[in-house]
Parts: sequence; C-alpha cells; structure tokens
Amino acid sequence: MAKKKTQRKWLIAAAALVILGGAVVVSKEDNVAAGPPCLVSIEGSNVALTLEQAGHATTIAAVASRLAMPNRAVTIALATVLQESGLRNLDYGDRDSVGLFQQRPSQGWGSVDEIMSPEHAATTFYERLARVPGWRTMSVNDAAQTVQRSGFPEAYGQWEGQARLMARAFTGEEPGAFTCRAEGKQLSLRQDDINKQVASQFKTAAGGPSIGDEVSAQRGWMTASWLVAHADSYGVRSITFNGSLWQASTDKWEAISQKEMVVRYNV
Repeated sequence: MAKKKTQRKWLIAAAALVILGGAVVVSKEDNVAAGPPCLVSIEGSNVALTLEQAGHATTIAAVASRLAMPNRAVTIALATVLQESGLRNLDYGDRDSVGLFQQRPSQGWGSVDEIMSPEHAATTFYERLARVPGWRTMSVNDAAQTVQRSGFPEAYGQWEGQARLMARAFTGEEPGAFTCRAEGKQLSLRQDDINKQVASQFKTAAGGPSIGDEVSAQRGWMTASWLVAHADSYGVRSITFNGSLWQASTDKWEAISQKEMVVRYNV
C-alpha cells in the first residue's frame, strides 16, 4: 500500500474520532449538550453524530430494510463507513475512491455520480456483502474486509462497538434511542414532499408501508429515526409513534397516552 493511502486512511480515522466526539462511545454522565447535535443513547453508552452523519447512517439502515438485509448487515456497513470516511460523503480519496464507502469507479462500483449517492453506495455494498459466503457468521471486521479489500485488513473491527450501537437505534431494534436537536437549517418542505422522501427510502419491491400506514414496531422506529435525522433540514417539528412523542423544541422522546402503530409528524 502506498504511503499516500496510509496517510489518508489514518487522517480519516482521526477525523472520525474528533467528529464523533472523542472516543465516540461516552458515558451518559458526560456533557454532550455542547457537542454534535445528534445522539444515540443505549444502556449507558452514547454515540454523538453531526446532522450529516446521522442522515447518512439512517439512510444506510433504510437501504438495508429495503433489500431485506438483517440488522447485522447494518452494523457491518456502518463499521465500514466509520473507517473509510467518518460517515461523510467525501468527493475525494485514494486514487479514484469517493463517497461514504470510498468505492472506486474503476473497480466496478458505479460512476462517480452514482457512488456519491448514499443510496447507491449502500445498495452496492450490501449486494456485494450478500454474495460473500458465510458473511453472517464472520466477524464484522472480516465481513467488511472481504467486501472492501482494504490495505488495512484489521481496521474495521475497531468500529464494531459504535456501529452496533448505532445499528440498534437506526434499525428500530432499540425504540427511542436516537434524537437530534435543531440547528436552524430548516427548508420547511411540504408534507407531500417529505412523504415522497420517506416512501423512496423505505419502499420495498412489494411496495411497503409508508407514512400514515400501520407498521411493525421495528419498522416504525426505523422510520421515526430517519425523520429525526432529517427533521432540522426538512422543518419537521414533531413525530409520534407507538406512545412516544419527539419534539424539535426539546429534542427528546416523551411518553404519551396514544399508542397508535402509525408514524405521524408535523411541520
């Protein structure tokens, strides 16, 4: 591996550590209010994220749902992007590598424009992962490495804990484990436009449920997490699902009496 690539990989890894908040996983007692605006919090451990990172992470989870890939695949994908790009959609990299996964057009991952689409990048990653014999029982590091063929074959494992925590929140496995505070970047999209975005993210080959339809608990929380991650840019003020209410004004999930298994939101 060339010296240039060695330097790039470690610079990206160092940048990810800074962006995600020190060692990424911090205790609940740490003051995270002044840090990045988004937070995954499960069983005493936190992962702090920027709005950009949270948006990409929830999209990666949504693509897995669309392809019927299990939650473990999301952990592998998130560990990969944490190592490769720090969950940022980079338009540069080693040789012709670009995007979240640092995929290369010359290696058959698609055109630069395609790879720069998080949906395309995640889809092609999962498609290649699904073709790896025994990937479900491999370690997260080995599964990621088999797909990526990195010059640092042991690098992905260091992100497994953070990636698993995030996957639990973004796949809906852990209800109400993710929130973001407003940063004042609202576009105030119409609800019809937001509904189209949600439908595009979560559609399945059979045409899966969307906003306003009854859903399973896991799918509902996955959709709600995606909306939280995009609430600031889309102008979403509140979200309700299964007895819980999230409000942009408080950036918290709170219990309410209505336990409807339908994701609803207001702008």
